[in-house]
Amino acid sequence: MAQTLIFHYRESNNFLAKSHPMIKLLGLLALCIPLVNASFCGIILILFTVVVTSIIIKMPLYHYLKELSFLIIIASVIAISTYISSKNIMMSVSSTLKFSTAVYASLVLADTTDPSDIARALGSFLNHIPFVNGWVVASQIELTISILPLIFDTSASISEARLSRGENALHHPIKAMIGLVYNIMDLLLENVDEMAYALDSRGFDPSLEQQAMKYKPHDVVLFLFILMISFGGYLL
Repeated sequence: MAQTLIFHYRESNNFLAKSHPMIKLLGLLALCIPLVNASFCGIILILFTVVVTSIIIKMPLYHYLKELSFLIIIASVIAISTYISSKNIMMSVSSTLKFSTAVYASLVLADTTDPSDIARALGSFLNHIPFVNGWVVASQIELTISILPLIFDTSASISEARLSRGENALHHPIKAMIGLVYNIMDLLLENVDEMAYALDSRGFDPSLEQQAMKYKPHDVVLFLFILMISFGGYLL
């Protein structure tokens, strides 16, 4: 079940899963930066590329739908607020698509990249910067990435438990929202404590140097393709 939840790494054997994490991280940045000033056609090009990629790697988007409700609400707020401020429906649609594209690309990255691999790649990269302990920074990033899916897991389990008890949030929406947030935070802190105890029991050392990952020829091809799409989205 955990492997089909949002922002979880799903072990697979596709080309993207075999690619170097730094290439995927830089690729994500290269795709998202042009979105800031991209035209509608540029946004569609980048979004189309991300969607096709998710289809090729067989990302189980259908299983993510239950946990995408919060992000859908955010996208709706962006669409409504942009339309109210600009009175331009095209600008509202473009802003929503920009947000959706960035989230979708992040989902693809999370689906195909193990947090520990991200830490290894970042640690090796950041360790070359003077006065920066790259492995400590990378370990902190790895823990942060690991906690992110834990938030969605906790929210999903609490919501399912409340539904199974027959609770109806529409009767007392404010009270239900406060109770939901309280239960999520309580269970989340408990799960984080368990994670901390598990790390301590294994003698976790954030400064421990790990073996660097090697780049492969297909990583260069992938990055050049991403740059081509990025420039295309910027120029359109």
